[in-house]
Amino acid sequence: PRRSPTFTSRNRTFHWKRAPWHAFPAQAGIQSARNARYSPAHASPSMQFKSSLARSSKADRALLITLALAELLSRSGERIAWPEVATPFSARDGAARLAMRLAVSKPQMEIPSFEPARRFSEVVIVSDFSEPAEDALARLNPLLGRGLRGHIVEVVDPVEEDFPYLGHTEFRDPETGDRLSAGRAETVASAYKAAFTARRETLSNAMRRRGWTYTVSRTGDPATAAILKLHNSFAGAPAAGVGA
Repeated sequence: PRRSPTFTSRNRTFHWKRAPWHAFPAQAGIQSARNARYSPAHASPSMQFKSSLARSSKADRALLITLALAELLSRSGERIAWPEVATPFSARDGAARLAMRLAVSKPQMEIPSFEPARRFSEVVIVSDFSEPAEDALARLNPLLGRGLRGHIVEVVDPVEEDFPYLGHTEFRDPETGDRLSAGRAETVASAYKAAFTARRETLSNAMRRRGWTYTVSRTGDPATAAILKLHNSFAGAPAAGVGA
């Protein structure tokens, strides 16, 4: 199905729905002082989800990744930015400054404008990308043709990936409230996992073809691996296609 549901089992609600876009465009100050790295964050019902197997909500994980990367880049002397929140700047305390500006900014519910980003700037977008792959690509395509170097981070809760549900389960869309009941959740597990994997592979393959990296960060695991992979990508180290 094109719309991803929420799962409710034994009075617990688990949602998998289109997410808000967390983006972190950061400028490649090493390459050119004109290019900057940009970064936005969003709040939506799906990104607020946190199961009992997770360390944090997806929204908190996305913010942690972007601010940690901002800290590393700032200490390296690079300029960073957050679309519609902070224009490119260079400061040793860049992450703290971004955090203060975010505290007084409205949540970004859609992917923000990256118009200020110049050719060869580097962009990091962090989201759960739970919408259909073709919809995500339609949102990303305007960036792909601009000569920007990009990094995608998919944030996922363990239960969204593993589908550990048994018995009667109710699926609820966290944004519209639409509901769908399944008598035995385990009977749809295989189909769900196949669709989940196909969505990720379609998106990650499309990104790799355009020279962008694709990283997965499970909220049940430490964020360190994803942060280090991103930082190594900025430093010029080879990046794997998909993984934490």
